[in-house]
Amino acid sequence: MIRRAVEWVRSLLPTRELWRPVVGYEGRYEVSNHGQVRSLDCERCGTRRARRAPLILKIDVGPNYSPQVGLSRDGKRSNKSIASLMLEAFVGPCPAAHVAHRIGSKEENRLDNFHWATHGEASTKRVKPLTVADVREIRALAERGILQSQIARQLGLGSSAVSKIVCRRHWKHVD
Repeated sequence: MIRRAVEWVRSLLPTRELWRPVVGYEGRYEVSNHGQVRSLDCERCGTRRARRAPLILKIDVGPNYSPQVGLSRDGKRSNKSIASLMLEAFVGPCPAAHVAHRIGSKEENRLDNFHWATHGEASTKRVKPLTVADVREIRALAERGILQSQIARQLGLGSSAVSKIVCRRHWKHVD
């Protein structure tokens, strides 16, 4: 229990943001260990060349609810998962088929939340079943004003699961 609390506190502390080139888009884009992607110098703005400061790209939500960004190369745009961009840049090329989430929430865009996994490993749920005590703890924390996203991170749950418990759409029978 103490170990889990220490890990939760560490997850809230700011860490230094590191930037690496996006594999396949070197010189055009960089990805950080905090899950941000930025574009580098502008090659051509209109009819003249211009230099500008790196710009942080807007993060969209993909069809499988995972964060993604649109990257352009040779006039073609393609959407890329932020998790896969981070793993390729910081860990190395994909030896397996999928990105797996350690915490269980796709919303946590930190490098330490992702790892390469086979299809079987990625689809296996590692979240322990909730107990009545867990549900009461979630509701008590929410009543004290703690953000649902922080509660979800602390307990290793998705924020939507916490929201449904707090709003009593799930576990209605528990006071």
